[in-house]
Amino acid sequence: MPINVPSLSQRLEDIPLLFRKFAADFAQKYKMPTLRLNENTEKILTNYRWSGNIRQLRNVAEQLSVLEKNREINPELIKSYLPNSNSQLPAIFEKETERLRN
Repeated sequence: MPINVPSLSQRLEDIPLLFRKFAADFAQKYKMPTLRLNENTEKILTNYRWSGNIRQLRNVAEQLSVLEKNREINPELIKSYLPNSNSQLPAIFEKETERLRN
């Protein structure tokens, strides 16, 4: 029996809840405090076009969990982890680019 799971674009209210679930899972996995989102950051996540669907949301949550020391995620920070919606490329981080140069 096929199970139809709607895309994230059809479940916008689930995005902050899913992000918090992923953040809690990664906090436990990596033994660190859970990420926290403020209301404006949640709006950015909800309005973002998740072309990679739930896997992309999960990957962003994991990247933030591993790379960021600050556990309070603000709008500017979350934007730096979201690829340009016109691009098919993954997000590029200055820290990673600098490490690769050295």
